[in-house]
Amino acid sequence: YTVCLAAGNVDQRTVFYQVTWYTKYMTIQNRVTIDVNGSMSILESRQLLMEVFEVLPFGVWIMDAQGIIIYGNPEGKRIWAGARYVGPDQFGEYRGWWYDSGKLIEAHEWAGARAVQKGETSVNEKIKIQCFDGSLRVILNSAMPIYDEQKKIAGAIIVNDDITDMDAAQQQLVEKNSELESLNNIMVNRELRIAELKEEIRKLRGDSMSNGS
Repeated sequence: YTVCLAAGNVDQRTVFYQVTWYTKYMTIQNRVTIDVNGSMSILESRQLLMEVFEVLPFGVWIMDAQGIIIYGNPEGKRIWAGARYVGPDQFGEYRGWWYDSGKLIEAHEWAGARAVQKGETSVNEKIKIQCFDGSLRVILNSAMPIYDEQKKIAGAIIVNDDITDMDAAQQQLVEKNSELESLNNIMVNRELRIAELKEEIRKLRGDSMSNGS
């Protein structure tokens, strides 16, 4: 869905923020042209944007140009059971593992760190995390750099989508399918064994009849 927040043209001041949310992915576009008296308008616009972040059903984290986490919305804090407002060198405080390989995610490998340091955009990286209360969750982790008017990286935004329940349901489905497949193999083997026994009995009867004659 799309949320647009705008302060109209007032004394040649234009403040416009557009947040576009795609399925599991977010882009942010912003354009600011403002005169020296327009600081209040831009602050009000940012406040509105923060209010939108506060109610989103995704975890949202914002980093500054140095890669320090400066904001986390309520859903993000719920997912992680807290927050650590640290920079890339301390991202190890956020413990996570690549879902497929089980390899520990190093501090510089986190999507947010790569966004700030390399300008990389990452979408839906599936990872398992250890929350600050010790519990485990599975999330889709996305991040993208934010650029200033000089096209320099001014920070990054990170989106966490909690898919723990969905992942658990998928795992249960896989286990059930595995059980059904095992049961099917047992039934097939049983039918084959029965067929083999019938064939052996038929041969024995044939031999007996031959010997009797």
